[in-house]
Amino acid sequence: MALDFPSPATAGQQFVAGSTTWQFDGVKWVAIAGVSSCALGDTPPSNPGIGSFWWDSIGGQLYVYYTDPNSSEWVPATNQGGAPLVMPPGVTNGSNAAAGQVGEFLSALVANNTVSMPTNTQVNITSISLTAGDWDVEGGVSHSSASSTMTYGEGTISSVSATRGLPILGLNFTTAMNTISITVPRVRFSLTATTTIYLVGMCQYSTSTAAAGGYISARRMR
Repeated sequence: MALDFPSPATAGQQFVAGSTTWQFDGVKWVAIAGVSSCALGDTPPSNPGIGSFWWDSIGGQLYVYYTDPNSSEWVPATNQGGAPLVMPPGVTNGSNAAAGQVGEFLSALVANNTVSMPTNTQVNITSISLTAGDWDVEGGVSHSSASSTMTYGEGTISSVSATRGLPILGLNFTTAMNTISITVPRVRFSLTATTTIYLVGMCQYSTSTAAAGGYISARRMR
């Protein structure tokens, strides 16, 4: 919202706009006082005054609206480390956590018999892209062979394409199988930048061909 400052103005002259007092320093108008009330909610208030406070009811963080020579923005009013003092509230309406919020959930699914699996070769089954944060990731792989000659199958979750991650979940059979299903346990990824996480599979067989499908899911913990 544009302000209609007095013009001309003299050094030291003050101007009140809403809840904010401005003072002319001889060159420009500078905010010298703002509102002292605190807005509560999961989104910041619109049209805040300099010095306005906002309590983020989702993240449990107090912010103050600050203006410097280059920009105006909400900044933390305290240096808060670790977990928020107030945890995000639970939901009862079936809604999803927004991107970047604790509880954000992502998943990807590839149908069975979709991805070709050369024997004894690490192959990407599917993947998801995770933004910076602390994530728990898990998944599952299903290997299938038309000729029932598979003797081993495995699945892992990895941040490197077509490369085994840890832990490695594998099943070894003395009798050849035509289907091998593997549940990959939860793996933690603490990321500082957007990263692709892969569901990787591998199977061993003597003849014919094999294919795989699977799923991968992730939930933001912090």
